[in-house]
Amino acid sequence: QPRSRGLGDVYKRQEEAGGLPQAASRHAYRVVQESLTNACKHAPGQPVHIALSGQAGAGLSLRVVNRLPAPGEEPVDVVSGGMGLTGMQERVHLAGGRFSAQAQEGEFVVDAWLPWPAA
Repeated sequence: QPRSRGLGDVYKRQEEAGGLPQAASRHAYRVVQESLTNACKHAPGQPVHIALSGQAGAGLSLRVVNRLPAPGEEPVDVVSGGMGLTGMQERVHLAGGRFSAQAQEGEFVVDAWLPWPAA
């Protein structure tokens, strides 16, 4: 039921993470979850693209991108606690990773990298 929650179309691709530590998996899940929440609030109905890649010893990279609404089409009734991006950044940094979130050329882009130690 993603459409009823403002996500537009949802595409799913599953690959084996093979040995991703539970903590890194949990942090990545929370970043994606909060990014989707933000997209639903601030850009309802816009497509969201999620990319994950990585391997043991190199780390896990993730990117969540959604189109921003056109000027004048932004939702006006958005209630925000204002801590979502800060919380994601703190979570990733405490895990030893890197985080950025910003508007870029009509899209909102969240990038995170989390350590994934070699086996």
